[in-house]
Amino acid sequence: MIVGVIVVILFGIVFKNTHERVQTKSSRQSIPIKESLKALRKNWPWAIIIFINFIYWLGMQTRSQVTVYFFKYNMHDASIASLVLSLQLVALVAVVLTPATAKLIGKRNTMLGGMILACVGQLLLSLGASHLSVGMIIFATIVGYLGTGYVSGLIAVMLADAVDYGEWVNGVRAEGIVTSFSSFSAKLGMGIGGAITGAILASSGYVANHTQTATALHGIEMNYIWVPLLGFGLSAIALLFYHVDGIEKKMQGDLAAKHAKENAEG
Repeated sequence: MIVGVIVVILFGIVFKNTHERVQTKSSRQSIPIKESLKALRKNWPWAIIIFINFIYWLGMQTRSQVTVYFFKYNMHDASIASLVLSLQLVALVAVVLTPATAKLIGKRNTMLGGMILACVGQLLLSLGASHLSVGMIIFATIVGYLGTGYVSGLIAVMLADAVDYGEWVNGVRAEGIVTSFSSFSAKLGMGIGGAITGAILASSGYVANHTQTATALHGIEMNYIWVPLLGFGLSAIALLFYHVDGIEKKMQGDLAAKHAKENAEG
């Protein structure tokens, strides 16, 4: 209830202080869905971000669903889960640093660095699990959350760049349909991630509130460490094909000129 009240207040503040900066002829009229879909044609930045949104949240979901299981059965101390979950605050540090880091090395490289940190964190988790080292687990978690903080701080920003790219390439600005796919892909990834978690636990012989077999412990570890690692790794590979940063200045300049002309004609 407390969090809900705070969120409502924050959304109210955001609503009151948010104003649309880009006013164009097309933004002042409804665009048919058929026309909006043209904004997705050859929009590779959009396709890459949608893929990342899907595979990244798939991995995050498998990890979150077995967090308590991992510490209860694999690490033999369920109380550690609370400490590890509280370390998500570390991600806020990366979020705060994201604008300055992106300005210095670019948005693509910043997110790529975040994905690499997330991968390193998962590998360190495996090392900590194999040695039952709580210290290593905590260190690995901090490294991983720093990485995912950078990712969280940039997904929406880079999706906005994809909106601009779609207009730049196809002449159609369709924020609604471009961004709605992002929400859908994240939810789809989490849904499939949940199904994967259940399938791995069932196939490995997991039985709740019982001593787990070696196979079941491996199934829990698969969900907590290796499936997320696969998601982060594939996301990092996808980012290697994201090249908007190199053309952003020209793209923004061309769009600014286009909008100025449309507004003058309007």
